Amino acid sequence: MKNGKYPLVLVKWQDSARAARGAAIEDVLKEGTTMQCLSVGWLIQENADRLIVAAQLDGGEECGLRVTIPRVCVKTITHLRARGKKVEVTNDLGK
Repeated sequence: MKNGKYPLVLVKWQDSARAARGAAIEDVLKEGTTMQCLSVGWLIQENADRLIVAAQLDGGEECGLRVTIPRVCVKTITHLRARGKKVEVTNDLGK
């Protein structure tokens, strides 16, 4: 599918994290971290507050598997292009 309306992007962002069980406050303070995430898809909206990235487009006006990412959580946005070249993404979220 050729798509000129929505760019294909890789978004690196920080997400909140939560524990599935109760814990002592001291342990929470030691372990409490955010999660680093990567999302790849078509950027269907970008504004001052948020990005919406869709993993599926139907070629018309419908999309699926969307994620809304608050702008303050976004670390980087990389625009991707496939022109007969292999696109590689490392799993090193720390950089």
